[in-house]
Amino acid sequence: MLKLKSEECKINRKDNAMRNFSNFRFILFLLFVAGLFNWLAIAQTFVKVTDQNNPIVTTVMDANYSGAAWIDIDGDGDDDLYSTKNFLFRNLGNGNFERINDFQSLSAAQLGNGTSWADYDNDGDIDLFLSGNPSLVYLNDSMGNFETMDETPLGSGDDNRGWTGAWADFNNDSFVDLIITHPSGFLGQNIPSRFFQNNGDGRFTKIESFEFTTLLKPYTVATWSDYDLDGDADLFIGSGPVSFAAKDFLYKNTFMQTGTADFERINTSPFATDLQDGQVWNWIDYDNDGDLDAFLTNYSSAVNRFYKNNNGTYESLTNALTIGGPYLSNSWGDIDNDGDLDVILTNESTTRVFFNDSIDTFTAGSVFSGAARGNSLGDYDDDGDLDMFVTGSGKALYENVSANGNNWIMFSLEGTVSNKSAIGAKVKIKATINGTTVWQMREVSAQNNFNGHNSLRVHFGLGNAAAIDSFLIEWPSGQSKVLTNVAINTVHNIEEEIPAGYLKANFKADKISGEEPLTIQFSDLSVSDPDSPVISWEWDFDSNGTVDATDQNPSHIYTLTGDYSVKLVVSNGSSADTLIRTDYVSVSPVTSVEDENQLPGEFSLAQNYPNPFNPTTVIKFSVAEETLVTLKVYNILGTEVETLVNEKKTPGFYELNFGGEKLPSGVYVYRIEAGSFTSSKKMLLIK
Repeated sequence: MLKLKSEECKINRKDNAMRNFSNFRFILFLLFVAGLFNWLAIAQTFVKVTDQNNPIVTTVMDANYSGAAWIDIDGDGDDDLYSTKNFLFRNLGNGNFERINDFQSLSAAQLGNGTSWADYDNDGDIDLFLSGNPSLVYLNDSMGNFETMDETPLGSGDDNRGWTGAWADFNNDSFVDLIITHPSGFLGQNIPSRFFQNNGDGRFTKIESFEFTTLLKPYTVATWSDYDLDGDADLFIGSGPVSFAAKDFLYKNTFMQTGTADFERINTSPFATDLQDGQVWNWIDYDNDGDLDAFLTNYSSAVNRFYKNNNGTYESLTNALTIGGPYLSNSWGDIDNDGDLDVILTNESTTRVFFNDSIDTFTAGSVFSGAARGNSLGDYDDDGDLDMFVTGSGKALYENVSANGNNWIMFSLEGTVSNKSAIGAKVKIKATINGTTVWQMREVSAQNNFNGHNSLRVHFGLGNAAAIDSFLIEWPSGQSKVLTNVAINTVHNIEEEIPAGYLKANFKADKISGEEPLTIQFSDLSVSDPDSPVISWEWDFDSNGTVDATDQNPSHIYTLTGDYSVKLVVSNGSSADTLIRTDYVSVSPVTSVEDENQLPGEFSLAQNYPNPFNPTTVIKFSVAEETLVTLKVYNILGTEVETLVNEKKTPGFYELNFGGEKLPSGVYVYRIEAGSFTSSKKMLLIK
């Protein structure tokens, strides 16, 4: 009897074991299926664009340590693509692009070709900084055509060789400043990094008193971030020695503490004392807790670093991202629109996506082969998710095709009291995702991946959130704005409000030096409350105390040699503001007299005169060799309004009259094409 019971027990235990094993296999199967679906979802995030009609696909680009950026070069509201050294692609919509321009070739083969974009002169279009030999700034004519700003201390002869550069407004004066990093030991004769303060009139002042402008170090990528959220831009410079590890060069901006923009070396936190082979620092709120955490890609002599910010105390994380290898870029964005930041890492052999699991861990996703350097994120097809362009020999455009149904929102920002590109602005949104209230934060940056940056449009994924509870923007000027009931799954254009009664004088000249007699066109750039606009202008062109003009945009002829300070007083009827630019204009004696029979040695296009004009103005140009010449006039939207020249011209100096009798008041652009020479100028018609 006992034996029978014992046998029955064995059978029952065996049956239970079989049932448990079957259940276990079923659970494993479910886990496998779930993992398979998860893997498929991850694997299908990006699809490489291979359309041979797309010039991004077919153009052979530089395979060196190049960078890229998504930017709106023509102001039409979508992201265009720039890749160093000189590849610019205009977004035509529906996934179509055209290659539209080449920039000046660099004078020597360069390892690093970094780019940073911002509207440095606050004139409404975005300008380019391109590092190399030489490093140069290119001015946008508002139609996506560019000319070199070749003037000391940022001219072609000023030896500003660099690995990359980054724009930011370090002194909160509404104009972005520029750092150029130089990697000693890698780009010819060793020089320090360079720093240029924006004067606000199209000129720059070189500052050589900062530590990084005196020390010779292998500086790589510089990024700006208000890491301590005190209202000014701090500076983080990777320093990649390659053969060993060392401390990076990390600086706190003292502007908010002292009222003077300066840099104080950070020496106490783990992120400052760890030895690095630093490439790109990024400060991001990956865990949505309201403060900024730090991630650094390291090259061969240290692993990648991740520093979690716990209310000002930094904890070193170890996870799937903190791995070793020749890593270069880390580029952050909500790839799957689920409400937290994911990251894409590049190294010398692969590009890889890592998805945020919201618990300090990341899951590895798609792997794209090919040596990858920079990787820029932007929604080029305006479907609400982030697409990707990768530079290097693994160059490719990838479309985000995840289509998981998650919601999203984007913001395109424009500063008024702050810098026009809103570099440094912080945007925060609150939404309920999966039943939990979540605050997310983004910071607008013009350098946040390797030798380039992501789109300046601010993107948030919203998961299953059906609405935005709150929207907060903190401008670099210190102003803030709160909005509610903001529509989702769309792009919002946000312009900074000008405070009541605000008035700030500013101006620039179309040129600041030349031989006498020198005619200069001055442009008023003052900012005022729209409800209290400027109603009077007083110009003193030679700082002698006499008012020389009362027009808003006057011209002046300097007939004597010397250096001249220029003063502008603007008034809105109840208050006034004054700006004096000391020794702004330099007039030199005539060194030669132009022989009417002498042929020009180069192609050129002069600034029209008078400017502003009504109803006619004179346009001069020179032709250095016989070629087909076209000279056309466009409105600010890029629509051609008149063709002035369209014929073959022999070498010589030419001038013509342009009449605006049939045109409305506004800004117009005239553009010449003569062989490989192109140039554009702006002119203002006032009726």
